[in-house]
Amino acid sequence: MRWWLALAFAAIAALTALAVTEVFIARSEARIDERARELAAGKALTAALELADVERSEIRAAAARLGVTRRMALFVYDADGRLISGDRAHGIAVAQLSDLGELRETALDGRRMVTTLGDGRLVTVALPLRGPEAGALVAVAPRGDLEDALLIVQREIVRAALLAVGIGALAGLAVAILITRRLRRISTAAREIAEGRFDRTLDPRFPDELGLLAGTIDTMRDRLRESFESLEDERNRLRLLLEQLEEGVVAVDRDLVVEFANRRARALLGSEIASGSVLEDAWPRFSLAAAVHAAFDPGASARTLRVEPAPGLAYVIAFLPPPAPTRAAVVVITDVTERERRERAEREFVTNAAHELRTPLAAIASAVEALQHGAKEQPDDRDRFLGVVERQTRRLTRLAHALL
Repeated sequence: MRWWLALAFAAIAALTALAVTEVFIARSEARIDERARELAAGKALTAALELADVERSEIRAAAARLGVTRRMALFVYDADGRLISGDRAHGIAVAQLSDLGELRETALDGRRMVTTLGDGRLVTVALPLRGPEAGALVAVAPRGDLEDALLIVQREIVRAALLAVGIGALAGLAVAILITRRLRRISTAAREIAEGRFDRTLDPRFPDELGLLAGTIDTMRDRLRESFESLEDERNRLRLLLEQLEEGVVAVDRDLVVEFANRRARALLGSEIASGSVLEDAWPRFSLAAAVHAAFDPGASARTLRVEPAPGLAYVIAFLPPPAPTRAAVVVITDVTERERRERAEREFVTNAAHELRTPLAAIASAVEALQHGAKEQPDDRDRFLGVVERQTRRLTRLAHALL
């Protein structure tokens, strides 16, 4: 990542340096061109003033002499527009001047004109001449030293631009390394948080955007640690509670991998069941794995089954489907063997007790009926039936004590 940032900074520095270079070169060219025009105009004006007092016969020689001293070509025209000086001076022929006619006519009209020729390497100045031989002066001056100065300026600007690019690349690399290290620290801390480790403290260091991000992640780390510690405590409490239950509780995922099994579940299903193991059928008469797998079917709801896994055993199994496809299903197994045995014994006991109570009650009822129908009038019959009532009453008393 640091190389990309370094290249980005270098590219920004290069583009900035290129733009600045173009601006400086354009401004330097404009300034040097303006300066060349000013110098050429000044030298041409001085030459025009000196030529104003020169006789016509001496114009050619004077123009040649002044052109040498001022390092420019001087072409003098009379009032009729005829050339009265040499047609070549300072290495420049008058025929090379593409806009000679305009220059000459402008000067003869009494106005001044300054232009450039040869891609700006030559500066032409047209001036009117004052004096007995009134006419026009066309001066051509090469930029010469100013052109060399421009080349030097351009070379220095390019060198400075290259230096700026190098410095920008180095600065970009340094900044990229700093940013990468800080991002790597943040990434490492975030990865440890994702893995459930909350011990690494993330120091923001600088109050910039990355510092704010680091501070936010560190605050999130503290809160997540507190939340996970609270969840861990609640899970441990729930685990202890489930371990104390008399019902077997098993949590199974979609692949029938056991996520949790309490002590009672291990006792009912076999000691080999444990967290991380695959739920297998422990009973030959009932497929627990198939029943649990059905709890993951779309639209499955909670259901309860009574099964007899072995002779003399009775279990009630509740299947709770997962609240989400990625969560676990819960199986609650209750051993109802003893409860059903007690209920069966109670039913048999009530049946037997009712049968035992019915016999003496029937005998007492018969004796009372006989006494009411006249047996009480006969002493022998009365005594005999009262004896029956007494014996059956004692029998009821013994049965009542036995029931208690």
